[in-house]
Amino acid sequence: MEHAASFTGHRPRVGMAFDLRSARTEMLERHLDRAVELLVRQQDVRYFLCGMASGFDLFAAQRVLRLRRSGVLPESVGVVAVLPYPDHSWDISGERWKRAYQEVLQCACDQVVVTQKKRKDSFRKRNEYLVRNADILIAYWNHDPRTGTGQTVRMAGENARTVINLYDLMQQAEPF
Repeated sequence: MEHAASFTGHRPRVGMAFDLRSARTEMLERHLDRAVELLVRQQDVRYFLCGMASGFDLFAAQRVLRLRRSGVLPESVGVVAVLPYPDHSWDISGERWKRAYQEVLQCACDQVVVTQKKRKDSFRKRNEYLVRNADILIAYWNHDPRTGTGQTVRMAGENARTVINLYDLMQQAEPF
């Protein structure tokens, strides 16, 4: 996909709970908003691919939608929902994430279903799609290589994609 970036990141858990009232989540929002704005203005990114997982994927897609609604991003910027399989929504747990999933799905400019049924390799194929169809990967990754996020970051490196890891940037005092 031309002029696209993908999101990949950890699911909610201790230390990455995406508590909307926490200082860490506010800092992540600032870094993410700045990265998205710079990519749109300086790299002409028009599409943000979301793998539709609870946690960073949906959090990031919702931020893009909010920035567009508030006029910070042009209407031409869209979110593409990349589903690993058709009934993926059934595997989303927690009311907050179910609502986020539905919002992103309803507001997406396009939807892609990577495999026609749930299979052992559905998530790997989804991750491959995210890397193959974007030049830039925006990650929230704590460097654990055993995770799906680690797999996606590794694939991005193997395919000469630019990786912006917000987890690392958050170790700095100011947004880049």
